[in-house]
Amino acid sequence: MEQNEIRRHINRQFSIRGHSLSKDTLSYLVDQLKDMGREQYQKTMAKVMELVEKENVDSGLLDLNLLKNVLKVLSRQQKNESEINFKLENAFELLATNKETSRDVHLGTDVYWKRFDLVKKSLIKNQSTEDDVFVSIDSIFNLCGSKICILAQLCRGDGAWFVAEDQTARIKLDLTEATYEPGIYFEGGIFVFEGICSFTTLKVEKVSLPKLARINSEENTSQRQDVRFSRRRDPNDRICIFSDLLLDNDKVLKAFYRILDGFSSNPPNIFVLCGRFLSVQRAYGYTDQSITAFRHLANILSHFSTIYLNSHFILVPHQEDPPPLITFPCPPLPPSVQKCFKDLPNIHFASNPCRLIFKDRHFLIFRDDVIEKICRSAIHMPKDVQAEMIPKLFCDTMWSQRHLSPLPLFYNSIQPETDKLFHLWPEPDVLLLADKFKGFIEEETSQRRLTINPGPFLAENFEFQVYFPTLGRVDNSVFVLDDN
Repeated sequence: MEQNEIRRHINRQFSIRGHSLSKDTLSYLVDQLKDMGREQYQKTMAKVMELVEKENVDSGLLDLNLLKNVLKVLSRQQKNESEINFKLENAFELLATNKETSRDVHLGTDVYWKRFDLVKKSLIKNQSTEDDVFVSIDSIFNLCGSKICILAQLCRGDGAWFVAEDQTARIKLDLTEATYEPGIYFEGGIFVFEGICSFTTLKVEKVSLPKLARINSEENTSQRQDVRFSRRRDPNDRICIFSDLLLDNDKVLKAFYRILDGFSSNPPNIFVLCGRFLSVQRAYGYTDQSITAFRHLANILSHFSTIYLNSHFILVPHQEDPPPLITFPCPPLPPSVQKCFKDLPNIHFASNPCRLIFKDRHFLIFRDDVIEKICRSAIHMPKDVQAEMIPKLFCDTMWSQRHLSPLPLFYNSIQPETDKLFHLWPEPDVLLLADKFKGFIEEETSQRRLTINPGPFLAENFEFQVYFPTLGRVDNSVFVLDDN
């Protein structure tokens, strides 16, 4: 809005209520409101007038101190309302609240059985509706020649053989004539094997993903509802998700600035900004390079600080972001980076993974290129699989494992004592992946929750996603940068 238009509107609003503003007071108020979009300006002015009325001041000239106090009260109200509806849970905070420990967890053996127990527990709930009767491996040696069905982990045995293993025993698998239901099958995964058992070998006829207990959205959400958080829903609530926001790329910075400028008339509630934040890691000067890059982002956010006062910005690091690590979970960005944002409100430094609660919606956020890792380690994928088929195959497989990264620890390194943080339990309402694979949206089914991936920000154009929690809708957004 033009400053002259704002000035006239403010004068009119105060005059019809019998008040007038001094020149300095009017200029101060115009300066506070001039960068707002029309809708945000109208809402703010309505609240300002409401607070002025509550002051019970006599008609006449309003001084600057009174107006400053009114704006402070308004800012505090808006901040409190924003905090009530927002909670970020970092991995290490969740770990500290989880007192459960295991004497074998440092060996990694306990990790796999905890994964197995989670799948088995979910499977048992649904078993009464299934024709299959699952048996443990130690009992099948008495069933030679019979067709049996087992739930087991797929492991590599001696030579080229694979074995199935549960908590009771292991058995050699003959997969030469096996058929596979749609999914991605890999070493370390938990699958259903059906076939004929001999004394030493299970001749497998069919391999399938575990069919777990049906997901009930309304029941699950209500059970996890935190009474401290407001259930007020607004169709205009939005969460913008960016991945691979390369802060050392001038075009990326320019595009992100333009996007923020475009949203300024009606700011989203949350921006989730995922790494990688640097396109190149240098052997020398890495710290200086990263600080310079994050200062660029801080400068952009500073320019819009008054407009996005009630928006939250969450920074989720990649393994290659400072400090570079080879294991998960990744801690928040280091203090040297956080100092760049010390004067900005509502900047949140998240771990990877992390959980987010916005009003009555629970999100799980994970930044890793796990799709490529699972596909590379697969022992079987459907024939003639096309790129557009991979997101569904991947999501069906991952949710059947109830784990963000169900690969063996030696392939995708997770600190064993933190593996529970990667369990898809309790189930989030939305799983937000920030994978380098092309962006996709996989809708909720009876076997999995809504799973979304924005893909790299810098693609053919500039791509990100916008999620509407109240509407349950996800929009793929593309910004075309005009160099002119």
